[in-house]
Amino acid sequence: YEAYASGQFILAQMGNAKSKQWCTDHGVEFRSALTTGDNKLGGFLAPDEFDSRVIDLREEYGVFRANTFVTSMASDHKVQPRRKSGLTAYAVGDNDEITASNKNWSQIELTAKKWGCLSKYSSEIDEDAVISLADDLADEMAYALATKEDNTGFIGDGTSTYHGVTGAEPGINDGSHDGSVYTAASGNTAFSTLDLADFEGCVGQLPQYAENGAAWYISKVGYWASMARLVDAAGGNTISDLGRGPERVFLGYPVVISQVLNTTTGADTSATKCLFGNLAMASTLGDRRGLSVKVSVDRYFELDQVGIIGTTRTAINVHELGDASTAGPLLALETPAS
Repeated sequence: YEAYASGQFILAQMGNAKSKQWCTDHGVEFRSALTTGDNKLGGFLAPDEFDSRVIDLREEYGVFRANTFVTSMASDHKVQPRRKSGLTAYAVGDNDEITASNKNWSQIELTAKKWGCLSKYSSEIDEDAVISLADDLADEMAYALATKEDNTGFIGDGTSTYHGVTGAEPGINDGSHDGSVYTAASGNTAFSTLDLADFEGCVGQLPQYAENGAAWYISKVGYWASMARLVDAAGGNTISDLGRGPERVFLGYPVVISQVLNTTTGADTSATKCLFGNLAMASTLGDRRGLSVKVSVDRYFELDQVGIIGTTRTAINVHELGDASTAGPLLALETPAS
């Protein structure tokens, strides 16, 4: 039903008379799409069914969204308090005055930015299966938005491509957060040469407070060239073990595959090969507005195509990365310079 209602909604926006009547009969709000850029006329919020389908798919695709801390935003800007330091306990003798200490707070700022994607469909889609249309459009929009969130949260370089957001990997390696960098042993400059001691050293550097919820974040090629290789080499494998493949857990922590992370298979000096820690403690994603859709039947008239734009407004802030000497809740395992 959700897919069918979503498809009827999209077709109604394109002017399909039967779909308009269906939406009217079933309480699904729609508006005739114009190309003036006026949100009151040309823009509209997707119905709950379609919005939830995109969100569900985005969470399936989106590694960053699925593992960060997600908070709703009631306005374009949100300030969220964070604990900076706590109270101090002192040894106190009889009749001695207790030394005072203060709990310190700082703030996390979230500023919603617009993210959008454009999809073009042939005009014949109103003749095709309604459910197929909704499934395809939800899948494409979810994939595009999730990919952008993953790239922004993990490898955003602070440029306009990422709305000025610096992601976890560049943030850790900006020279101000060296306490969150663990460097592999000399000579271990590739996934294929990383050894067990490198990964164990990275685990040991993670603060205890970040243990609950910690995970490895690594590309698929990186996982099979390093972690899976070490598991296979550990011995004790049977034919059935090799048939099933290694469990996506390494040194007691889940392994999360992210294809936006390092995929270089050869020698790769002074490079982050994977991230390890609690992403939800290190970053926050603010949701300001769900999916909004615009449809134009005129923009691609000469191609007999329909343009469908989907936009959301979210904020991403990677804010807890430690400092020059103290590790934060998320670490980078880096190869040495040689």
